[in-house]
Amino acid sequence: MAFTNKQEIFINEYLKCWNATEAARRADYAFPNTQGPRLLVDVSISKEIDQRKAEIMMSADEAMKRMSDMARGDLADFNDVIETGNIEKSDISHLVKKLKVTKRTIIGDDSESGIREVKTEIELYDAQSALRDILKIHGKFTDKVELSGPYGSPIKTEQITNDNDRTAEVLSILSQCGAITTGTDSLDDSEADPIHSASTDS
Repeated sequence: MAFTNKQEIFINEYLKCWNATEAARRADYAFPNTQGPRLLVDVSISKEIDQRKAEIMMSADEAMKRMSDMARGDLADFNDVIETGNIEKSDISHLVKKLKVTKRTIIGDDSESGIREVKTEIELYDAQSALRDILKIHGKFTDKVELSGPYGSPIKTEQITNDNDRTAEVLSILSQCGAITTGTDSLDDSEADPIHSASTDS
């Protein structure tokens, strides 16, 4: 489906910021707060966004494989890189977190003149962190959080009384003080309805 220029900009910007209102603002819509969310639920636009997401985003399986590669990473696999300082042709370069290559040429009058020296410092992504994340995904590892009060003191607890129980307790105390009566005697007719009583007496 062909989209208008604004709709195309909205789609492109949404895939950058993941915020419908901001994407609508960048697309120069007059009312981004309302038009952004409305554009996002449009069937054609939503379908186009989902299609582009599938093209550019890493799947869960791909992410798991990448994490597994990091967990299995071994410096022994990088001997050629360490010797040459060249990582461009390596198919496991995604395991490298940091690479520093220092090259220098020794110039002198002796037989070693012109020898090139390569010093390579390489750091892989943390295998332990990758293993921990994989175990969490499989439900084999959970973080335990210990809660405490101020300065590590025990947390104070208080029993919460049911509202009905609290009301009954207050009424009982007032009754004992004589502030209220708990009898069930009803008022007589004249007390209950003085207007009706006066009309019947006349």
